[in-house]
Amino acid sequence: MYSDKLFDSIAEGGDFQAFGSADDLRAYIGWYHRDVDPAFGCPITRVFADHRLDDDQARDWLLQQVQQLAPTLGNDADLMVDPCYPSIARAWLDAGFRISSVMLVGRTELALQRLMQHKNPTPDLTHLGLTMRQAQPEDVDELVELRRVVFAAEPEWCWFGAGPGALEHFRERFLNAPADRGGVTEVIMDGDRIVGTCDADWSVNPMWGSLGGFGLIFRRSIRGQGVAKTAYRRMLQNLVDHDIPLFRGSTAQPAVMGLAALMERRLSGWTLRRDEYFEAGHWGQLNP
Repeated sequence: MYSDKLFDSIAEGGDFQAFGSADDLRAYIGWYHRDVDPAFGCPITRVFADHRLDDDQARDWLLQQVQQLAPTLGNDADLMVDPCYPSIARAWLDAGFRISSVMLVGRTELALQRLMQHKNPTPDLTHLGLTMRQAQPEDVDELVELRRVVFAAEPEWCWFGAGPGALEHFRERFLNAPADRGGVTEVIMDGDRIVGTCDADWSVNPMWGSLGGFGLIFRRSIRGQGVAKTAYRRMLQNLVDHDIPLFRGSTAQPAVMGLAALMERRLSGWTLRRDEYFEAGHWGQLNP
């Protein structure tokens, strides 16, 4: 249920509480802090918890632990709760946390089939006077600036995205993609200016097997014209062509959640933080 790597992080600054014995672990909760998280490029406190689904006593113990731990955590606390544990998610919400994003998972072939059946997006954006091409290394400065501008103006979609650390992390991964990941990145051009980007990547996940993910970033000038649907068509086709059966990603965007429902994607987690961007009504039926 947990790993030596996790305990190494806790040893650097954190805590871990368990219910049960070493041979019969029934529930746990813990946290660790990093002054600079590698992915986010900023301070973060990772929180994690779990309990046996068929063990009411373990669940009640964990609920009590959440009530005790939550008031001690600052605004940099970040955790994901599986939808199997709605009562645990509600306990965090009652303690002042809010849903920051939802993690959704779907089947690539089904999603593409549903998208084409119900929306039939165009294969490209030439009807809007826009072109799409594969991103090149020399695009990196403009792609970094695109992320900075979009996420600085709208941090609710990616609270860390405009930070210097996150931008540098993106630059490094774009120029030096990990050997164990495949993927494609396309840019959307208005003349000689990049106004959007979409990417799909894939790797082997220990829990999910071959798993893909998406990233879509658009300047406001091209939104509301069906661009996202075309981007989804192209990226889903890439995953299908590479025999990637599942894709997963987090979002807070209403349009993406709407498309997710159409594609029959399922909820696979709530990301909780002390953000104040979204009220409960934002999430509709995805609320715990």
